Amino acid sequence: MITELIRPAPLDMPLKQIVYETFEWDELSANNDGFDSVSMSVSFVFEQAEPFTLSWRMWEPFECLTTLEMWQGSERDPFTRAWRELVVTAQPNNLSQSGEASIQHEFKDVSRKWANMLGARITGQYLAMGETGWGAIQPWSCRLEFDNGRSIVVCLGEILENGAPSYLPDSLLVTGSREKAMAYRPPGARASAWAE
Repeated sequence: MITELIRPAPLDMPLKQIVYETFEWDELSANNDGFDSVSMSVSFVFEQAEPFTLSWRMWEPFECLTTLEMWQGSERDPFTRAWRELVVTAQPNNLSQSGEASIQHEFKDVSRKWANMLGARITGQYLAMGETGWGAIQPWSCRLEFDNGRSIVVCLGEILENGAPSYLPDSLLVTGSREKAMAYRPPGARASAWAE
């Protein structure tokens, strides 16, 4: 199932690179059997196709995983304003010339971590839907299945201090573990992160 919030992933194109858009506090698991915590986005780069980038968006009535750029009107959302105020207060030097908050983020090439996926081609794309705080049904997890028999899951969430995943709509989790993804199903979700 593809929605207007997540475009179809490119099929039959060799995967060339995986890139995380992160902040300094993001944590990566030691291997692909755990969850990586990624603050902003996950991009799949292919040999001959536009990158497929999954990110979170949260502003009423949206609380979802998406491939779309931020839509018009989102700056009026109270969450966005509160986030900017927090960043400016915590790091007053992180202002652009226009006075906008400028959060220090980086793009991490994690292709070595996912070396067993490079060259593989997407053969399937599966979405898990969930009910948001505003009562809308929207995608919260996306599983990409590859021709090497492996999958990568990108979903909304964070890792708690005890190592367990927990639902958080403004952060991403990434895993290659079917077991971990199947076990993660937050309240309101219609399927696990594996999108079965």
